[in-house]
Amino acid sequence: MARILATAALLSLGAGSAFAADPSITSDHLAVADLDGDGQVTLTEYRVMASNVFILLDTDASGTLTQAEAVGIPADLFVAMDTDKDGAVSRAEYDAQILADFRAADIDGNGVLN
Repeated sequence: MARILATAALLSLGAGSAFAADPSITSDHLAVADLDGDGQVTLTEYRVMASNVFILLDTDASGTLTQAEAVGIPADLFVAMDTDKDGAVSRAEYDAQILADFRAADIDGNGVLN
């Protein structure tokens, strides 16, 4: 979760290649995904942000991410997302990780991150 949010924040600032190994979620990271500015990130907002990250990273518009395209996503996370082990992360694999990350971060189960 923190890694995808940090990647989104960095990409939105034009710094996709500068990625800390284990960033923590900050208010700046959440602000990237908080589309309505209410101080909370819903699953819908998180999915929109994550979708935009996928589109930005998928430079050849193939619908999959290669390791070379996955700028800012640590190798261990890329490998974990590649559940079919074909060397690429499909949109379905990416979306599954996004949902799992959101659910893991929503520790009180209220459907929002804040």
